[in-house]
Amino acid sequence: MKKTCETCLLAHLHDYDGEPVARRLALESENAKLRSQVETLARALRRQQMINAGVPAAPARVLH
Repeated sequence: MKKTCETCLLAHLHDYDGEPVARRLALESENAKLRSQVETLARALRRQQMINAGVPAAPARVLH
């Protein structure tokens, strides 16, 4: 019996909506990356707004 690699299997699998599983996994991965970028930008924006408002910066956290 011929073995099939995981990528080949994913290319042919469909989920309950009939959408290809590989496509859904790729979209979920891209969504996670974009969500992380948005969170990073939101933190930077809040930090800049605090600086603009004249709020003193919090001391740097010490990592142990």
